[in-house]
Amino acid sequence: MQKITLCKWMAAFFSAAVGTGMLSGAEVMKIESASNFTTSRKVVENAAEKSFAVTGAYATITSKPFQIDPSKKYRLSGKFRAAPGTEPQPLYFGFIPLDGNGKQILAIHVNLMKKGTESELAAPLAKGDKVAKVKDASKWNGATPWGYIAFNVKEDGSDLPNSDLLPIVEKKIEKKGDVWEVTLKNPAAKDYPAGTKVRQHRSGATYLYTAAGNKPVSADWKEFSGKVVGFSENGTPSYRWWKGTKQAKILMILNYKTKSTGTTEFKDILVETID
Repeated sequence: MQKITLCKWMAAFFSAAVGTGMLSGAEVMKIESASNFTTSRKVVENAAEKSFAVTGAYATITSKPFQIDPSKKYRLSGKFRAAPGTEPQPLYFGFIPLDGNGKQILAIHVNLMKKGTESELAAPLAKGDKVAKVKDASKWNGATPWGYIAFNVKEDGSDLPNSDLLPIVEKKIEKKGDVWEVTLKNPAAKDYPAGTKVRQHRSGATYLYTAAGNKPVSADWKEFSGKVVGFSENGTPSYRWWKGTKQAKILMILNYKTKSTGTTEFKDILVETID
């Protein structure tokens, strides 16, 4: 009877542990000293609290990079508060996606305006030109001020992340006869032959705001956390790695929109894999 009771108790314990996240996986990165950061902003350590503090507006703090295992799920967590006697400030807390060479993946590299904008150049685009002639841009959004034309694209999206891009002038996608003329904000930096495959992209969120996106901290310690599960085929969600991500950095933007000398404290910054 004792063995049966013990087994039942152990089963109940592990079931509860899974439900509450007690069986979270391995530690990937834990911020333990200012040397863990690559930012130029001064980070003040508080040994007694085992915490850190940063003062000043728009303070962007980044960690050293860590490798992404595509088979794993990731959880980011940390505790934040306004320094005693200071006004609480907004917080952004998440990740910077990087490719295999450590280069940042930007929203414009992976953020399609919508599906079905693939087309091709109807005429060569020479270096220095500011108008691209496209066979069919009928599905493109000419009203957006955040549009880009991507070159050498593939319909299956295997070109993503694609950094071969030029920004488009707002309201300057116009049908002229049998082709569409797309006016560029910047002149082409190289030659593109007729037939080059193109599509429309757009800008978006700068980073993955997985744990906090413009969330206020408080006077007391409060934990912020979020999860990243798998990869996005395109777009910029905060809960999936953007396509092409091989590495990542922890990102914190502290004292956002502050015009004074706000100070935010933080501690227990942790990236871990979860089951």
